[in-house]
Amino acid sequence: MTNRAPTRPADGAATVTLDTDPIALAGASKDAAHLGSTPFAVARPRTEADLAHLLTLGRPVLAVGAQSSLTGGASASGQIIARMDHFTGLTLHEDGTVTAGAGVPLTDLLAFLHDHGRDYPATPTWLGATVGGVTANNAAGAATFKYGPTRAWVQGLTVVLADGDVLDLQRGQVSADHDSFLIDGPGGARHVPLPAYRTPDLPKIAGGYHARPHMDLVDLFIGAEGTLGIITQVRLRTLPKRATFTLWLPLRDETAALALTGALRDASRATWASGDPNGLDVAAVESLDARCLQLLREDGHTRHVPARAGYALIVQLDVPPASREAYAAALDAAFDDDAPDHPLTRLVHLLLEHDAFDDAQIALPGDPFAADLLRLREAVPEGANRRVGEAGATKVGGDTIVPFDRLPEWLAFVRAGFAEQGLDVLIWGHLSDGNLHPNLLPRGPQDVPVAYELMQAAAHKATELGGAPLSEHGVGKHKVKQALLRAFYGDAAIDDMRAIKRALDPRGLLAPGNLFPAQDTPA
Repeated sequence: MTNRAPTRPADGAATVTLDTDPIALAGASKDAAHLGSTPFAVARPRTEADLAHLLTLGRPVLAVGAQSSLTGGASASGQIIARMDHFTGLTLHEDGTVTAGAGVPLTDLLAFLHDHGRDYPATPTWLGATVGGVTANNAAGAATFKYGPTRAWVQGLTVVLADGDVLDLQRGQVSADHDSFLIDGPGGARHVPLPAYRTPDLPKIAGGYHARPHMDLVDLFIGAEGTLGIITQVRLRTLPKRATFTLWLPLRDETAALALTGALRDASRATWASGDPNGLDVAAVESLDARCLQLLREDGHTRHVPARAGYALIVQLDVPPASREAYAAALDAAFDDDAPDHPLTRLVHLLLEHDAFDDAQIALPGDPFAADLLRLREAVPEGANRRVGEAGATKVGGDTIVPFDRLPEWLAFVRAGFAEQGLDVLIWGHLSDGNLHPNLLPRGPQDVPVAYELMQAAAHKATELGGAPLSEHGVGKHKVKQALLRAFYGDAAIDDMRAIKRALDPRGLLAPGNLFPAQDTPA
């Protein structure tokens, strides 16, 4: 393996044009963070050469996919917005990997793979995101507990650099030596320094440039939020198509939910270690706290939320392939005294031990009812965001990850802080990996400043407990998240990140304002 990576000229012809029509600019002015911006122009490149041409114009370029960023990372004032929706190629290879264009929505990727008997499990909750977007942000979601974040699945990248040259990277080909990578191009070798800080070993983290000793060059671009290069295609590992049970489990309270989740985690890890074909194999446990359930009741979801429930889990359990009839028979037999050893037998027994079966609702693999249960999870942030808008306030939410055994302490800290200020908070998230999202339910704009302070305190508490304040949403242009990035890694690490940025983008053309305040990016 070498630390040198050769570049090549961009492929294709440059025919891209700039659209400055006010309607086009308005359509590209916001992402899901609703921070608002006024782009200089909108472009729809079709080739690498189009992107290289845009970078010769001297105007900053921000490549975007679905503009689903929750941090303002996919909106920008004064920049050229390069919509990547023409990069839509899909190729399945004999080794089971798939090459996907950066503009391919995850819905299209999954449909393509399912048609070929394959699956890609490392998706975020919203499947409208694009392959390029999730890679640029190292996106993660519910199933990170079993499958990890995007980074774990990327085998290769094609990246257009700020000078218009192109890198074709395959994992395992280029790794850092003691302190750097070398990028070989027409102008000679560029030295890209390896930072002194190290990315912590957490199930998911999305904040700043990845840094590990002897790291692969592929990993530098994953999670860089478009600031080091424009990803045009990604090669991903895939799996045979999965069979998954989905369970909606209303529970007594948070203590019961944590106990059950801990038992599911322990049983699943034992299965992975032993290879027991009858063991539990949980991919994800999603959680909704008591305030989330109250919101669901307010919004008419009473059929799924018993009055006695004070917490709810959504569990996704991977099972060996079988027919629908075989699954139903195994589930029925699980209650018999002489039930055969089977994943569903063990599941039922565990739920009964934790008093979690009476109100359970279960969807078999392939059952459309699974989508109904998963929509309950999505109904909570939708309802919360609607209430934020009705209050004329700004969304204030967190994205922390905490070691599972420290979650009770962190949850108590968060709730005590909001209660002391008389503020309403609800907490949902990916309980199986400790990634939770506290969100303010404001009475009005006056609640926002105090809530920001409380959310920063919650983030610092997560760090104190061995976690991180930036788990899956990234940093983008969000001032609070940029401050959290600096607080988490320290000033010296931010200087290291800026040195990497200068080495690969000395003119500051790529996504300026993402990760660092705009005035901190190279001029």
